[in-house]
Amino acid sequence: MRRWIGQLFALALFSSVVARLPTASSEPSTPVFGVRIAGGKLVNTLDGSIVQLRGVNISALEYVAIGAPGWANRNPWGAQTGDPTPNWHAIRAWKANAVRLPLNEASWLGYPCVDRHGRSVNPDPWGNYQATVKKAVSEAVAAGLYVLIDLHWSAPGTICPLSQDQLADADHSIAFWTSVARSFKQDPAVIFDLFNEPYGANNDSASDWRMLRDGGPLSAFSSDSGHYVLHVQWQAAGMQSLVDAVRATGASNIVMVAGLGGASDISNWLAYKPSDPLNQLALSWHAYGGINTRDASYAAAILAAGIPIIIGETGDKSANGTTAAPVITQVTNWADQTGASVLAWTWDRWNDSNGNPAKENLLIKDAAGTPTDGEGVVFKSWLAGHY
Repeated sequence: MRRWIGQLFALALFSSVVARLPTASSEPSTPVFGVRIAGGKLVNTLDGSIVQLRGVNISALEYVAIGAPGWANRNPWGAQTGDPTPNWHAIRAWKANAVRLPLNEASWLGYPCVDRHGRSVNPDPWGNYQATVKKAVSEAVAAGLYVLIDLHWSAPGTICPLSQDQLADADHSIAFWTSVARSFKQDPAVIFDLFNEPYGANNDSASDWRMLRDGGPLSAFSSDSGHYVLHVQWQAAGMQSLVDAVRATGASNIVMVAGLGGASDISNWLAYKPSDPLNQLALSWHAYGGINTRDASYAAAILAAGIPIIIGETGDKSANGTTAAPVITQVTNWADQTGASVLAWTWDRWNDSNGNPAKENLLIKDAAGTPTDGEGVVFKSWLAGHY
């Protein structure tokens, strides 16, 4: 998600309900189903039937461990869904078949880093981050959900990933995907979303697209949608290097690759997409503004090239009293017409200062999964309409 203010606000708001994370095995379970790309479609590995991913994002693992060790009671989930850990069966009760889990590369890799004030931070303060992620994947798959693992927060060098970076970094992102791929390469129900929302570093479109694919040197680290800029030299890791890192482990999982503009710009995606020797590459697209005629034409070309589209994030108004969700409606209608997949942001219980649901991009009001007005009601109805 492009905005992190609501996430940080939610950390303080729900501290009183955080509970200890149960002990769990660090190994993912053996899957009973999976997904792959065949004939330009997502298909079930068991019977070859076409799969449309319809699901939700769950925000927490990208920021709780690194940002809230003082109150989260050793739980990287931070009870951000209203329960100590996500209620996978409540998600399934909405008839969702997929979840997307945003991660933090420093928390996964466990290296020490420095925050904006020069303070040293342990991004995995309880030593249970990887075990928490693996347990979540195992439980979600056991509940019948496909799982999208997303590199959401990253930062080069010793800088702490405390908000969204513009591009993957060569210092850690390649190592992150090498480790993640080794952990989940035996589970075909897991999909790898290589980098959440890339942004161009230059004012030249072709240069930005080349850097997205191939990486390159940068002289400024820009995060939090450009609100925090640190003038340091660092090396961006291109999408090609991330694909190569995954494949070098022997993982054959589907990999998702985003375009520029926070994953909303797909105009030159076909021309600059990385190559994948296994042809298990999908477009990662974020459609918060809906889908206009121009973008629909770009998407049509991508689909015609035999590449599935997964809309990993979209959202709409969710405040009490909202009576419609035009963006969600338009995006899901388009997805049903084209076979694209859609996951909405977000299955978290975040309230405003008055105790009401956040005004946008929120699916639930409580841990039981009561849908928010607008986005929640409309998206839940769409999910239910496919069963």
